[in-house]
Amino acid sequence: MIRAQTPNLAASASDNLPKVNATRRGISFQSPWATYAFAGLVTAATLGLRLALGAWFGDRPVLVLFFIPILLSAYFGGLGPGIFATLLAAVGTDYFLVPPVHSLTMARLSDGVQWLIFSVAGGLVGVLSEALRRARRHDAELFAQLNLAHVKLQESEVRFRAILEHSGDSISLIDANNRILYVSPSVTAVEGYLPEELIGRNGLENTHPDDLPLVDEIVRKLVAQPGQPVPVLWRRRHKLGHWLWLEGVATNLLHEPAVAAIVTNYRDVTARKQIDLALRESEALFSEAFRFSPDCVLISRVSDRTVIRANDALCRLWGKAPDDVVGKPGADFSNWVKEEERVAFVRKVTETGECLNQETTL
Repeated sequence: MIRAQTPNLAASASDNLPKVNATRRGISFQSPWATYAFAGLVTAATLGLRLALGAWFGDRPVLVLFFIPILLSAYFGGLGPGIFATLLAAVGTDYFLVPPVHSLTMARLSDGVQWLIFSVAGGLVGVLSEALRRARRHDAELFAQLNLAHVKLQESEVRFRAILEHSGDSISLIDANNRILYVSPSVTAVEGYLPEELIGRNGLENTHPDDLPLVDEIVRKLVAQPGQPVPVLWRRRHKLGHWLWLEGVATNLLHEPAVAAIVTNYRDVTARKQIDLALRESEALFSEAFRFSPDCVLISRVSDRTVIRANDALCRLWGKAPDDVVGKPGADFSNWVKEEERVAFVRKVTETGECLNQETTL
């Protein structure tokens, strides 16, 4: 923005001059009175120009010339300065140009009619210019809002793209025919494929055959519950050939025109599934070893000796079935002969967490 000012020949004089801002879009005034000063200056300049060209126009007032300051005043200042310029032009032309000059009276009726028409037309020009000015200001505000919205949209797109590219989760969009419409860049880290290698292909193509019935059931749920998230867990083939366990949430947004797809947000949980499987196998092995050990094995609470689990060898010793002893006090089936040995055993287990190689009599 450039501020145009009269050269500072005299500080006191320049302080009293109206200051305007000249911009690429036009002129804007810093204070309301400056618009009226501008209206007075351009009207006076036009009247001076008309008087200077009196030899060319004779006694004709050429009122149309004064529409220029009226238009400029209303356009840059608004309705008030436009009406002010109209009044100044009407009074100025009547006093200096309409016979008898230097008088506010008119000798001919036609001059009065012409002057009246000019005043009314000047007022209308001021109104129309004000309307144009408001429309221009509204367009400028609307343009600024649209520009701001565009900037925010670009920023949002950048953030969203960064989230997609650096997220460990993948996002896929599949249409009603199971055709892949979109996959996020993170699919490469998960499945080994570039997005362009998957887009357009059938979404069931790499699904494990054993999981196809499960996927069909999930699709039925999605169709029956549009907009509702449905948890998913299934296997897909990696580009290198091995199978992945994928877990996530799918949402049917086929009814949303802006999306028109089933959106699935998923992640690779293969490592977790392998740990779960190893844990289940370990538990199964422990259960088998515990149950069929030739030694008597008992798991019980230290506080009240309630039986949590007893193996087959101990149950045979007690002469009971496993279901008959679980949840009951061990004292119902056997007791320590020496109470001090039991107390010592409990104390050692409580303090150290274990008691090894202690012999006792039950």
